[in-house]
Amino acid sequence: MAEKQERVPRATAERLKQAALTVFTEFGYEGTCMSDIAKAVQIKTPSIYAHFASKEQLFLELCGDVMAEEGMLFDALIGQSQGKPVIERMREVYDFFTDFPHLTAGQWFLKRMMIVPPKHLQQQFRIDFLAHEHRIDAAVGALIVEGQQSGIFSKQEVDHMIAVFYTLLDGLLVANQIYEQSVFVSRKQVVWEMLMKSWTTA
Repeated sequence: MAEKQERVPRATAERLKQAALTVFTEFGYEGTCMSDIAKAVQIKTPSIYAHFASKEQLFLELCGDVMAEEGMLFDALIGQSQGKPVIERMREVYDFFTDFPHLTAGQWFLKRMMIVPPKHLQQQFRIDFLAHEHRIDAAVGALIVEGQQSGIFSKQEVDHMIAVFYTLLDGLLVANQIYEQSVFVSRKQVVWEMLMKSWTTA
């Protein structure tokens, strides 16, 4: 009986997080009220505080959840790509972050908050995101080193190559918001080809 009672508030907390994910992504942190989230879950606003002490706590927990989700998806991609040629594996990583029509709701939330984080939570978000990014750095860096050791990628500073890679991803995120999909897809391919031209030894 006690276990069942525990599941009920936990389920409500998850519903609140899912609602918050949608509302935060659409309206941003500052444009979201707790009443908007409560309305989406069809509960009274004061009831939220039985699960989350504040909007800040809800937001930061949600950030942690979506970073963990993206991390698991990324780890799965890396695991499934084992044994493939290194350039093909790097292309899969590139597409993982730039195939915008197929991003999860959590990934879209994360990308919006990367661009416009809440001002008063910016430092904490940055700390959490950099820890998340460090996990991805390790896998991307390992792919680059593998390519260098096999003579496919040129002997450049790995950290510099990762920095270029991320900067291109960030630019494509902005381009996706501006251009028609056909134009974006074409530019994404051009960016990839130029990246490989600068990285490969051939």
